Amino acid sequence: QWRFDYAWPAARVALEVDGGSGGYGRHSRPGGMRKDHEKLNTAALMGWTVLRVLAGEERRLTTLTLLQEALSR
Repeated sequence: QWRFDYAWPAARVALEVDGGSGGYGRHSRPGGMRKDHEKLNTAALMGWTVLRVLAGEERRLTTLTLLQEALSR
């Protein structure tokens, strides 16, 4: 039903990249936020660790460090 931007299914770790944060983009409108919450809450109940970053942050050292930590659990 949903797709993650990046996922490591064997470790149940995902990375979601949120765009449109500077204006009235999909992730900041009520309908989009509601769908994001449903997706992330369902993932949590299924045992997934979902990390979220803003567009452009997916290759930052801090994001890569978080991913490494999540994948090593």
